[in-house]
Amino acid sequence: MCDSRGFTLMETVLVLCLTSFLILLFSIYAPVPSYLQEEMERIREYLVQAHIEAMQKHETVTFSFASDALLIDHHRFPYRRGITSDVFSLRFYEDGTISQAKTICFYYRSQQACFYFQLGSGYIDIR
Repeated sequence: MCDSRGFTLMETVLVLCLTSFLILLFSIYAPVPSYLQEEMERIREYLVQAHIEAMQKHETVTFSFASDALLIDHHRFPYRRGITSDVFSLRFYEDGTISQAKTICFYYRSQQACFYFQLGSGYIDIR
């Protein structure tokens, strides 16, 4: 008399092998922060500091995106090697607002990421 309920040892081993392979595959190809995304986060920190400084000191802070560096009130923060950006200037006002809504894109090899500046609040989003 053979009981046909349940799995055989081979079926169980096969399922475990396939599961292990899938876990390995997804852990190898899991997204990691890219070179460009890391640089965008670094630049965002400078911009947030400039935004806070404008509100604390009650003065306008001008920041410019050059093709190879971020310029904040005559201070130069160069981008990492190989990264370029659109060229444009904006201002944070003393009340926390920004001079205009704008999208500034950064490029590294075939990658592109953009800052989105929201009019009014001066909120900065990265996509």
